[in-house]
Amino acid sequence: MIWVLLGQYSIPQCDVKENDIVFDVGAHIGFFSYFALQKGAKEVYAFEPNPYVFEILKKHAEMWSDKIKPFEIALSIQNGEIELFVHEKIGLGSTILQNRENSSLKFNRYNESIRVKTMTLDSFVKEYNVERVDFIKIDAEGSEREILKGAKETIKKFKPRMAIAAYHLPDDKKVIPELILSIRDDYKFKLVKKGEEDLFFF
Repeated sequence: MIWVLLGQYSIPQCDVKENDIVFDVGAHIGFFSYFALQKGAKEVYAFEPNPYVFEILKKHAEMWSDKIKPFEIALSIQNGEIELFVHEKIGLGSTILQNRENSSLKFNRYNESIRVKTMTLDSFVKEYNVERVDFIKIDAEGSEREILKGAKETIKKFKPRMAIAAYHLPDDKKVIPELILSIRDDYKFKLVKKGEEDLFFF
């Protein structure tokens, strides 16, 4: 099963390199983190705020490698707390989007909400003394823009390669590139459709 799920990452644009420091934002149970390890990543910081899913991610990290460092945090635009809506099916899906009518999540049913810790990516890098950030993957159920806004200093300083989900909101494919290019105008990017739509920045 893991190899089927890893297939969506096995494309040239998903350019994790040997010795990269990787941020897996919206890590779920850790398949991208595992993929990054197979590509030779030095460290993978894996963020998953859903406590039910986080327990599985943590077990996977313990089983796979101590290079995967799991954090039960929702990266966002500010430090604090936020309401997380958890999907009715055994707690595996979640989002912080309150208005989901114009999103790809509009047909999902959420039967629980919980308060979770938030941090900006920039704050995390400073607090945990991360030496550099080489690759960022973000698939956060509609929160991609807020996460990027909280990562401006990291993007300016390191120009990490990025893989950003671009299918949760109808204008993602327009707004996300505009946002990233407003931070650094020397990025190139490409939209790739393989199971889902992702924007790759390099």
